[in-house]
Amino acid sequence: MSTTMEQSSSLSVYSKAHADSGKRPMRREHENQNRNEKDEKEAFLDAWACVCEGSVPRFNGDKKWMGDLRRILSARRNKFPMYRHCEPRTPATLRDHVSKSVRVAEAVAKTAKERGVSISSVQKDADRLIDIIGHNMASVPVKILGYTMQKLIFTIYEDVVFSKSELQQVREALEKTPVLLLPSHRSYMDFLVLSFLFYLNELPLPAIASGEDFLKMGPISWILRGCGAFFMRRSFKNDRLYWACFSEYVDTLITNGDAPMEFFVEGTRSRTGKSILPKNGLLGVALRPFFDARVGDITIFPVSISYEERMESHLYIDEMLGTPKPKESFKSALEARKVFNYNHGKIYVKLAPKISVREFTKDRVMRQEGLFSPGSAIYTPSHKSAIEALGREIVLAQQKTSVITVPAILSALVEMYIRDELQCISQNEIVQHVERLAKMISKRGFSVDLKPSLEKHAVIPKCPRDAIEMGLSSWLARLHPAASYARDGSIQFLTGGERHFEMLQLAHFRNEMLHVFSMEAILYLSIKFTGGRTRQELFNGFQRTVKIFYLEFILEGGVRGSFDKAVSAMIQFGHVHVSGDSISLAHDVEENEFQFALFSSLLIPMIGAYKNVIRVLRSDRFNASHSGLVALIRHKTSQISGVPSEHLSGVLIANCCEMLKRAKLITFRENELSCNSDELRNMEIYLGMIMNTLETQKTTLSHL
Repeated sequence: MSTTMEQSSSLSVYSKAHADSGKRPMRREHENQNRNEKDEKEAFLDAWACVCEGSVPRFNGDKKWMGDLRRILSARRNKFPMYRHCEPRTPATLRDHVSKSVRVAEAVAKTAKERGVSISSVQKDADRLIDIIGHNMASVPVKILGYTMQKLIFTIYEDVVFSKSELQQVREALEKTPVLLLPSHRSYMDFLVLSFLFYLNELPLPAIASGEDFLKMGPISWILRGCGAFFMRRSFKNDRLYWACFSEYVDTLITNGDAPMEFFVEGTRSRTGKSILPKNGLLGVALRPFFDARVGDITIFPVSISYEERMESHLYIDEMLGTPKPKESFKSALEARKVFNYNHGKIYVKLAPKISVREFTKDRVMRQEGLFSPGSAIYTPSHKSAIEALGREIVLAQQKTSVITVPAILSALVEMYIRDELQCISQNEIVQHVERLAKMISKRGFSVDLKPSLEKHAVIPKCPRDAIEMGLSSWLARLHPAASYARDGSIQFLTGGERHFEMLQLAHFRNEMLHVFSMEAILYLSIKFTGGRTRQELFNGFQRTVKIFYLEFILEGGVRGSFDKAVSAMIQFGHVHVSGDSISLAHDVEENEFQFALFSSLLIPMIGAYKNVIRVLRSDRFNASHSGLVALIRHKTSQISGVPSEHLSGVLIANCCEMLKRAKLITFRENELSCNSDELRNMEIYLGMIMNTLETQKTTLSHL
């Protein structure tokens, strides 16, 4: 079970003071009573050295840039671990192998027949596609990346925290089986963080699946391709030739084990801070050599990449409010240099326990040589089911190893203060609430880091408690600019006016800890709504709610498994009383009132947003495609005075519309929307009832 990161005795961290010294021991004059301010700050940071086994050493500091370059260029002299059945080959040889494969040859012949052209002309098209897809890993761009990332990361972030023992597990697995690295996806930085860590730790750089959008970034595209990026279209299942070229390229990378393969099972960056339901297309392609019995096993390492603050978080809020996503280009990359203006805190890279595909699927699917024809893109129902289950298991593993940080905890608390109309609270009370919430998270087996990210010119804290207060002050000013400090040291929250950006920013950070409490919160809602009844009645209410919001959560063990786990947790932490087969809330424990207020605060914005979408759909007729419906609903919602900010979130609106479409409560015919009015009305009534149930949970947090 995970513990609070700041309390883990087996972990350590290199702070900036350590990093500036390179790999040499830190020199300190312990006997000198007139230690200057820099030495004092080094001593304080040293006292906090308990976050992780390793953080990336920084070579900048007082060193000249030539020293940094020399270290990067001299790195990676040791022999890399390599898959035991790997036959070393160049990127050009790999592409040639794909071009001459049976799968591509069959696709070329069928495509030539369909088009009525010669095979040679289609083969040229295939070779051109393979050249666009393939990586071109070489030492020069790799070393350029190493130097650039060294400078870039520590301009934007304070530390990259990781575990050397976890990387050692990757090192051992690389020699035995092909390896898939599947990180969570929250930022553009995700693409290269693992490559940078592998570079510094003498591991082979992964081949990274990237969208073709990144081919428009000029010299950056050249560096990415040279560092192992291979490129894919967003959708291509109906293009026989492209499917054959891409799937064969992935197939041969896996079968030969040229390098570990990295891709994002969520498919796209999460704009809301929550995990996204997995998109399993590329995962299915990567597992095909195993299903075909051409490799004995594949080892998967789910990876969580957590940020105190993502460098593009403001862009995400703009996108949720309707601003179009900026296109990837070299110009947009240059324009993004404003993110260098301030420190974004720490990055945490944690590898979940490895998953053996053989062990995971042994009772689920049949493996057989030649099970699929070379050009087939079709899987049996059992294979589809196994791939979907594995995709969910990977995202759940990413959630379990994610690190919950001060901004996430503080955002959840500020939302609670505002919802409870708490206009003023002392800083000491906020610190107490942060520590209480961190303890709740830690009890549930998740990692928490309360170690503050200190600004360069911050006053030196005298103790960890002072450090937390300083960290809170800094983050509070950035998360909720409307907060102000009174003369007595208390903090006031200004809630008037249209503050949609600030409130969505709070929601964005709060969502990073939503998975910790989501199932317990829904169970709490079921108990409160029914008044506490039998286990089966509670399950029915739980199931009804989950079926509405299933696009917002990743269920562990399905609905029944998630329900049973939530019941066990509520019993374990004393949130409920159990009498025979009935379960009721334990309001007689003061600690529970804080927990119940948190549950309500987490669910109310989401329920309100869904209810608003249904209300808007029932109130008017729409002539719009599915893609244009979100913008229309947001526009109509924005015209409502005093509308809650999350009602304007494009992601919540889109998820609600998708849920209604899958439930066939709305349909599209020639850009005209049709609604099942009766069923929509019933759902709106239900959402209104459960929302009213939660809004009665008002708690005076300042007295808890």
